[in-house]
Formats: sequence, structure tokens, C-alpha cells
Amino acid sequence: MTRTAGGSEQVGKASVSGGLLSAIHQARYLLDALRPLAGRTVPIEHQEGLRPTVFTAPPDGGAAVTCGVVPMRG
Repeated sequence: MTRTAGGSEQVGKASVSGGLLSAIHQARYLLDALRPLAGRTVPIEHQEGLRPTVFTAPPDGGAAVTCGVVPMRG
């Protein structure tokens, strides 16, 4: 039995450092996490395994925003 995941692609500006990411996330959860961070520089902290990927935006005239998205099991 072969398991496949659906695909989705969105283009945006990014600066990348570190290794390749291999986590699979549901697109809807990523959009929900990133929508409040639109237009801001957002560092992404990816962790190994099923630990959440964390998106953090510094304060922009208000409070800092941090969102976590747990990857899907592969």
C-alpha cells in the first residue's frame, strides 16, 4: 500500500538558512497560522519529528505573535 499526500504551493519571499525541511503540514492549518502574520518578517523554527513548527513575529505596535503548527504523521 502506498500513501500519498496532496500538494499545494504558494510563492512568497523568503530568506532560508539551515537544512532542508521535511515536515508535511495541512495547508489550511498553515494558512490559519500565517494569516495574522501577513506583511511581517516571520522566523520559522522547525523541529525534528512531530514537534510543532513555530512561527513568531516580533511586536508591530502591539504584542508579539507566536503560532505553532503540528506536522502530519507520515
